[in-house]
Amino acid sequence: EAEGKPRFLWDVELGVCPGEQLIRQIVDVLPDLVGKLRDLSELEARFTEKLERAALDALAEFSAGAAHELNNPLAIISGRAQLLLRSETSPDRRMALATIIAQARRAHEMLADLRLFARPPCPEPRIIDLAELVKNIGHEFRKETEGTGISLQSKVPETPVFCEVDPVQIRVALEAICRNAVEALGESGQIHIELACEQNEVVIRVQDNGPGISSEYQPLVFHPFFSGRSAGRGLGFGLSKAWRIVQIHGGRLELHSVPGSGTLVVVRLPCSGISRPLQETSPN
Repeated sequence: EAEGKPRFLWDVELGVCPGEQLIRQIVDVLPDLVGKLRDLSELEARFTEKLERAALDALAEFSAGAAHELNNPLAIISGRAQLLLRSETSPDRRMALATIIAQARRAHEMLADLRLFARPPCPEPRIIDLAELVKNIGHEFRKETEGTGISLQSKVPETPVFCEVDPVQIRVALEAICRNAVEALGESGQIHIELACEQNEVVIRVQDNGPGISSEYQPLVFHPFFSGRSAGRGLGFGLSKAWRIVQIHGGRLELHSVPGSGTLVVVRLPCSGISRPLQETSPN
């Protein structure tokens, strides 16, 4: 007893003090607890991903119907304006009609992008060299940004990286991602494109050192109706098209961004078709 209160110094039967026994029990269950917490975290991440995909799929169905309904009256407006333009002699009215036609065409292009997001055409896959495709896209954007303060660097394997994809659709997706990076930089900055093979995937990374995207806007960047210009970045339909194309190829599109430190967009495509013999791509 100490100060009139009982105090156990040693448990003779167990051979250990009660505090040490409790610590041993905690140590025994700790690995199992950590494993369960890790599983719970992974389950939450998968649930969030599936929920986001379901929301985008529902949005795609709405977009398909909206694009169809808007396209018909838009075609009538454009057609009537062109007919009036043929017989109009007043310079001011001709200019007004030309503006109507130009804006109608712009709206039609936006609806075409919306239809591509909503119901993209079925891919026509064939075995291509993704390394060559990434090199060509990098070369095109280097020429486009020549004379500006934007520099573009690419890191591509010297050996071919064969993958079975629709070359037109994948080009559209990669160009949209690169275009998004160029618009984010404005007048100056750096863009880095990298192609690599990792485990069972082909990974394409496009990174810029622009203003980045705040965390509140990041969950919305793949939505076709979201405009990131208020967040300092013009997203438009570019990333939504890219997300849809990558999805129908069985891949994933990821975005990582820290405000003030730039943005990284990662395309992950399955390795089906990679490392097949070269003769499969040519009759010779």
